[in-house]
Order: sequence, then structure tokens, then C-alpha cells
Amino acid sequence: MRKSNGHMLRSHPMRPLLLLAAVLCLSACAQMGRLPGMTDSQCVRWEMAHGSNISGRLPFDGAASRCEQFTEGTGLTESGARQIPLDLRDDPVLQAMAEDPSVNDAGYAFVPRNSTLPPAGKRWHIMQ
Repeated sequence: MRKSNGHMLRSHPMRPLLLLAAVLCLSACAQMGRLPGMTDSQCVRWEMAHGSNISGRLPFDGAASRCEQFTEGTGLTESGARQIPLDLRDDPVLQAMAEDPSVNDAGYAFVPRNSTLPPAGKRWHIMQ
């Protein structure tokens, strides 16, 4: 403790609870899907490794479902919002998984390997 302006500064009694709440919130980050600034392949890899607190690692389609993003809108059919294809070209293993219908059985959209589009790079989570 130190003195400041003649008063003793003490640690707040709620500090341990606040720290616990912060840790719990951060432990749920994997449950939220994409973290700010992740590329699509980083997000899929993260979710495959840490995706679920209950069952642990996720398969490719489970990870892709947490990393998918949509164009602006409130619903897929009502406002014309559509899925933004995952750009996995910077990770050849994930690209191969996306191209394999037995692995990507849900059919998540992805940018083809031979696409001339510039890499998507880091994307920010779109809140709707």
C-alpha cells in the first residue's frame, strides 16, 4: 500500500472477482469463432485445435462453421446476405480439406486454389 494525498490506497475487494471474470471471458474466445485480425486459415486452424470446451478439437466443417462470415444483412434470404467464401489458399492442407467433399461435407464456400483474386488477408468479425 502507498500513500497518496494523505489517504491509504488499498486493493479493491472486488479485484479477485474481476480477474476471475476476465479469465472466464477470455476462455470463451474460442467459442466465439473468429477473433479480430485473424486470417481465414488462422481461424480454422484455431477452431480445429481449440474449438469446443465440451468435446475439444473440432473437425474441419465444425471449425469452418465458426469462421464463416456473411455480407451485411440480417438473414440469408430476407436481405440478400450471403456467405463470404473462406480464403484458405495460404494453407495448402486446409485448402485440400475444403476441396474434398468427404471432409467439407457441409459444403462451406471457399476461394478456389487457382483463383486470381488477391488474398483476403486478415478479416475482422462482422457483427450483425
